[in-house]
Amino acid sequence: MWRTTWARAAHLKPLDDSDEMMSYRTALLGLFAGFAGIILWLTLAGMNPLIAALQMGIYIFLITLIMTRAVSECGWMETETNFLPSHLVGLMVPLHSLGATNNSLIAFTNTIFCRDMRGTLLSPLMDLQKLAKETNTRFRSLSLPMLVAFLVSFVTAAMFFIYLGYSHGALSFYQNPNSNAKNMINFPPTTSREPAG
Repeated sequence: MWRTTWARAAHLKPLDDSDEMMSYRTALLGLFAGFAGIILWLTLAGMNPLIAALQMGIYIFLITLIMTRAVSECGWMETETNFLPSHLVGLMVPLHSLGATNNSLIAFTNTIFCRDMRGTLLSPLMDLQKLAKETNTRFRSLSLPMLVAFLVSFVTAAMFFIYLGYSHGALSFYQNPNSNAKNMINFPPTTSREPAG
């Protein structure tokens, strides 16, 4: 199916996608443009482009797909993972050696995107398509309402995030990723040893 979808997106093979929420070509172009925009955004914020690509690539193409499938197939409302992109990055290079800026932005993206499915649009998108199928609603007719809902929720969430960050302090949002970032910046990882008995 993946090969057929890619071929249809490139206009190499006929495949009817008229009943999908958008054409395969539009979806793939949006995926590539969105991913490039994320990397550019993080690079302009000071993150190394390679680290940004690894952090967000692992999140989007690995963690999001795994967690979305778990939520959709098991019927959970949402789920949280202890597996973060920085865990894989840390297998290749010591995180504390990446510097304060990279580690701060890793913690930022972990907090915003990677902790649980409430920050991931793919899971509710799958639920929406399931509801549409059960009610015999055309997928394509849901594109505009979904886009409006996304824009309204994004603007609202961004406004509250900025307001609460400045009024209450961003470190009060969620302690675990922020604590991890501070530890990665200030202290090299050490191997815990059991006391001699």
